[in-house]
Amino acid sequence: MRHLSPLLITVFLLASLYGNAQQGKFKVNGFKAEYGCPIPFYNYNPKKSPEERYYDSRVLGYPRFSPGYLVMLTGEKVEGNIATFNDELNDWKFVKRCLLIVPTGEQEAQYIKNGVALISLQKKDEEVVYDFYKGAYLERLVSGKMRLSYNPDANTSKKVTDFVSPNFLDSMRANAGRRSIQESLKDGESIQASMEKAAAKDLAFQVGSAIEITEKEYLLFNESSGKTVLITKDNFEAVMVELFQSCPTMDAKTVKPFTRNYGNMVEAIKAYNSSCQ
Repeated sequence: MRHLSPLLITVFLLASLYGNAQQGKFKVNGFKAEYGCPIPFYNYNPKKSPEERYYDSRVLGYPRFSPGYLVMLTGEKVEGNIATFNDELNDWKFVKRCLLIVPTGEQEAQYIKNGVALISLQKKDEEVVYDFYKGAYLERLVSGKMRLSYNPDANTSKKVTDFVSPNFLDSMRANAGRRSIQESLKDGESIQASMEKAAAKDLAFQVGSAIEITEKEYLLFNESSGKTVLITKDNFEAVMVELFQSCPTMDAKTVKPFTRNYGNMVEAIKAYNSSCQ
């Protein structure tokens, strides 16, 4: 039997790990230092080429690209290979601050800090989704009618705000007079610049402030009503009881474990979404 060389085994493992996303060195467009999102640019020389920045996803420890798509706050969908970034010293792992995307059919990466409603990444055999919230992107624990995410502002007095609702995106998508991202890219304009122009023209297009990271709590978002509920250990049981009261298909015996154990939050929302639509 013919044996595979170590090099071929390594290539196979990397291909399995990163899917079909292209890894490599890419020129980055749209970056502004004042955005403050930490990206490890490759061999950046501010004296020699202050405007040119490159990112190499093959460097050990650098975030890799994954195939996926973005849903912009304008409602437009952009597909491509995506890498996400955060401040590893100060952020939870479930929080991302910015991203790079190499749009399908393009050869250069686009830097984006604001203007994205949803990030969808295909990693191995699962979809990983991040939702825009207060100027950052939170990893979604559960998708469906009721969405679940960790609260990045836990144990603070910061007000809970709502996520971007599907109804909002539908209304933005209906604005046929807005210039498309693909048209902007063809004219050499970065996606970030395009989003900033959209924000300046449309009062409904809002970009939030940065978030402060503390301890974990949960945010439960109802896609139908567009409302977000904060869930803590103190109000957990009351929120769960009220939620499952609206679900006649689940009996009291089935519901009981979901209303008593704070550690069952993810399983509870998954059960609700599968049985109570």
